[in-house]
Amino acid sequence: MPRRGLTPQEAPLAVLLLDIEAELSIWEQGRAVWSGEQFPVAELAYHLAL
Repeated sequence: MPRRGLTPQEAPLAVLLLDIEAELSIWEQGRAVWSGEQFPVAELAYHLAL
């Protein structure tokens, strides 16, 4: 949330949910194809659901 200029205490719930980040790795046949730290997984889930 620092990139948005907010602290967790002052951020609205929607921003908190969109700012859930995790390490995400994509594997194919036992080989890492892509990996990223601090990936916005909640935002990805939202767009995939659309």
